[in-house]
Amino acid sequence: MIGRIILQSLKMLMVLTLITGAAYPAVVGAAAWILFPYQADGSLVYNDGKIAGSELLGQKFTKNIYFMPRPSATGYGTLPSGATNYGPQDARLKDAVAARRNELTLKFGSDAEILKSGAAREMLFASASGLDPHISPEAAMMQAGSVARARGYDGARLEIIKKTIEYLTQKPPFEFMGQSRINVLKLNMEIDKI
Repeated sequence: MIGRIILQSLKMLMVLTLITGAAYPAVVGAAAWILFPYQADGSLVYNDGKIAGSELLGQKFTKNIYFMPRPSATGYGTLPSGATNYGPQDARLKDAVAARRNELTLKFGSDAEILKSGAAREMLFASASGLDPHISPEAAMMQAGSVARARGYDGARLEIIKKTIEYLTQKPPFEFMGQSRINVLKLNMEIDKI
């Protein structure tokens, strides 16, 4: 009796393992590749035929000629990704924010007054995943003058940069889910074309 129950249990385990561990993932994976090939391939962004990055993963831009993404607690590494989980009274968080404020002050120079804006806050605190590929349009506009100066652009090209920011701004899904955002990688690639 017990031997029969154990045998039935093992058979059921094998059947369910095949269904849920092999067949179902294969069907879902195939459907994803057929219906959403761009997303299933990692939402890769190409520049001159070479992979520049993923639309879904933030990356660090160190040169002043590029827009900066939100800070990353993991150095933009995908393994492991995540936040520091430091509380508001944690000295390590305060030190990190102070260091980022100094970095922004050096970048913006005479525009350091800009750091008092609401958009600057998102540039001082790391995102929850550490891989956020987007910034707000306000944070992009905050950096536009600095990027234009670093590239030696005149006022007309600065206006082109601002128009590019407006053009690339993605509205929230259904106009109410989340906030407007702009992909930093795509913005930097477009600015390179000016």
